[in-house]
Amino acid sequence: MIARARILLPFLIPVVAGQVLEPYEYEHQRYQIRVYPPLQSVREVVTNGIDLARPDFQLHPRTLVELLSPSEPQQATPAVRINDQPSVQTDLLQIDFAAEDFNRAPEAFEPSREEIFSVATGFLERLRAANWAGLFMRLDVAATNFTIHYLNDDGSNLSEKPGLQRIITCRAERWKYILLDQSAWEATSSLPANYVPSRSDTLLLDAQALPPEIGPALVLAYVAVETRIASALGRLAETADVNRELWEWMNSRRREPSVEEQLTSLLRVIAKHSLIEDNDLWGSFQDLRKARNTFVHQGQAAINSNPVTLAEAEELIAQAKSIVDWIEALLPEAERGPRFKLANYMGLWKLEPSDTDISKIQSILKIRFGEKAEEATLPISKLEDDLIRGGPTD
Repeated sequence: MIARARILLPFLIPVVAGQVLEPYEYEHQRYQIRVYPPLQSVREVVTNGIDLARPDFQLHPRTLVELLSPSEPQQATPAVRINDQPSVQTDLLQIDFAAEDFNRAPEAFEPSREEIFSVATGFLERLRAANWAGLFMRLDVAATNFTIHYLNDDGSNLSEKPGLQRIITCRAERWKYILLDQSAWEATSSLPANYVPSRSDTLLLDAQALPPEIGPALVLAYVAVETRIASALGRLAETADVNRELWEWMNSRRREPSVEEQLTSLLRVIAKHSLIEDNDLWGSFQDLRKARNTFVHQGQAAINSNPVTLAEAEELIAQAKSIVDWIEALLPEAERGPRFKLANYMGLWKLEPSDTDISKIQSILKIRFGEKAEEATLPISKLEDDLIRGGPTD
């Protein structure tokens, strides 16, 4: 039996049109893996690459299955050429997992998300390294649309059997947005036209944007703390009763005080405070330091030999911001970065049919589905929950 995973990539891979690129196979755990050359999806052809990960883009799972199918034929464009040859703009990664059988019970998920994305990431890493293409970023499972089709060994469709899945659809669950309401707009407008964020704030914002690149994001978060404590100590030393010559000599030594020493011993001498006073922030700094050091010296961010997960990385970045805020609270108010208390959050709601305007996407999908477009874009309120994420569909 075959479990065919189709993953919608968040970037395009131009492929020379007309060249035959053969799939390659290898064994991985209990599976025989076949990785196909990247394909052009129906989505890319009929919607011109519309972002299916948008949370307001609520499609019937059957529509997602269609949009994540390979376009037939693969359509080349003369506008993007490789070695003076037209190219096909591909956005779909297709991987076959072959095994004796798969658990297709309604609550099952085999192969697992982790197994699917481990194989997909491995392929993209090899493609990235072979082509020296730093543009490619790692896939974020929670931010990716993908499907799984269970097929016979010859690639034909399985016969329908009650209680067994034939197709699983998985919608993206993670989005990155700037939420804007009146308070956020007024906060933005209150900053002067010549406002430039501090180096530590810029580093923190960049760190926040980097995941799922965990290691680089944690390095930026650590450097944000490092730069802020260094500049804050310099400013505090100017107003504290510190011997100027001794201070300049200490900071000009070949080995400057470590960030840990700056946040504790030096800060205690200059400002009568130490980060150790806050157990949570001190513990988070130690974890951030360990993760940063293991990534810089060993190539993988880890804490006490345990690789840092995406959720842990995001929490450490948030705590790095809290440490920077703690440092800035020791400075005069005029020298602190702007901080606004904005109570924005985003929630996703099932829409009633009267609240759903599907005319635009229907007009697009009619290119593919004809008069069945209305059926393909049923309002989400008419769908069963298990069809939206990881559930069975025909």
